[in-house]
Amino acid sequence: MYPSRTNLTDWIPGWGKQYGSFPLLPPKWTQHLEQQHTSLAEALHDAGYTTQHLGKWHLGGTGDLPENHGFDVNIGGSIRGCLRATNFPYGGEAMKWHSNFPESQREGRYLTNRLADEAVARPPR
Repeated sequence: MYPSRTNLTDWIPGWGKQYGSFPLLPPKWTQHLEQQHTSLAEALHDAGYTTQHLGKWHLGGTGDLPENHGFDVNIGGSIRGCLRATNFPYGGEAMKWHSNFPESQREGRYLTNRLADEAVARPPR
């Protein structure tokens, strides 16, 4: 489903107060992926697959995170959408990630490399 079908046509939280000066106003939109929509991860999860999200999440915060939309494992997806830094410890919600690696293997890791390593490692159970 394209984002415009859900009126999710701007980044979250969007331009907010600045819309008043825009010549064309966006439609009314929600600032999260509503639960009424079935995600691909939910469909795969319901079919018995283990699903894993790695990286940015720009579809909402508390109650609308990857684990609320069918992902069994969430690495990196948070209310911020992205992390504050690309080198460990990354900042913000990064320390709450599920991880396949002990702390000693996470230290000093560049974010892109860590996400790739997490993607190919066996998901935690």
